[in-house]
Amino acid sequence: MRQRLTLLIFGALVGAPAGLSAAQPLGPLLSQGGASLIVGHCTPNPEHDGACRALLLRRNGISRIVGEGYLTVDLLWRRRPGEVGPDAIVRGDWGGSGGGGDLFAITLAPALKVMKLEVGRVSSVSVLPGSGTLRLRYPFGIAYFNGAPTAGETDIFLPLRWSGADLTLDLPTLMRRSFSEDELLFRTIAVREDLARWAADAYPARSLFPPHAGSGTPTATHALAELMLTGHADRARALLHAAWPRSGEIAGLIGGEVAFWNALCKAVVSVPAWTRFRLDRIPHADVIEASARAAARDRAGDTEGASR
Repeated sequence: MRQRLTLLIFGALVGAPAGLSAAQPLGPLLSQGGASLIVGHCTPNPEHDGACRALLLRRNGISRIVGEGYLTVDLLWRRRPGEVGPDAIVRGDWGGSGGGGDLFAITLAPALKVMKLEVGRVSSVSVLPGSGTLRLRYPFGIAYFNGAPTAGETDIFLPLRWSGADLTLDLPTLMRRSFSEDELLFRTIAVREDLARWAADAYPARSLFPPHAGSGTPTATHALAELMLTGHADRARALLHAAWPRSGEIAGLIGGEVAFWNALCKAVVSVPAWTRFRLDRIPHADVIEASARAAARDRAGDTEGASR
């Protein structure tokens, strides 16, 4: 009886098997100018089951797959008369704990144009209210930093706008993000607590960075990266210095602060959105890129030393 009860509880916790969950219905998302965007079946192969969904484009009676491998496909935005943007913004969500997927900006007429972006947290993309021009809230995702798990991605949201025929960084809106002294003090305290927990978990160690944390340093990563990506990398560096663990049981640990900062900068510039949306234009981006290069040199030196 106890074994049966245990199995029932376990079944309730994990839920029904994936194959028994309801698949997204097939059908059109948008039809315009003789073309249609359709939710369809994926290409048959061993990796795709009956719930796998594809985004299809149908023109002149011919269908082609634009993207596939999704759990769900949805129309996030469509252009109305008088608005500026593509004809449609479509999300394809892979499902799973990672939350990744593809974001499509599609123009059907007069000429077909399909733009595709791979997004770490595609369900977090949202449309911002505006004055007729497409504007998006887009997650800049820093994944796996300092041992963070797949589901522990750090997202800093960027404002994007449609300009010309492309999604671009809305730099003026981004630069309006400011931080009061009280907020910076609060962040310093929060980062100090996060890093102290991590240091205690890592103790004893010859150096505080690495080893990796067991579950990342999410508070520190978010607080620092948000400052960095809004033009305040100088303040982020000062905050890390003020919050870095230096006392108590871990007083004997050697260094680590510079290595942590350099590694975080490298993680930031390694995100494809850094290059795609030209974030090297934000104030103090040179500080971030120089520290990222230092991290790459340090890693190259460690590799060379280990091979000897």
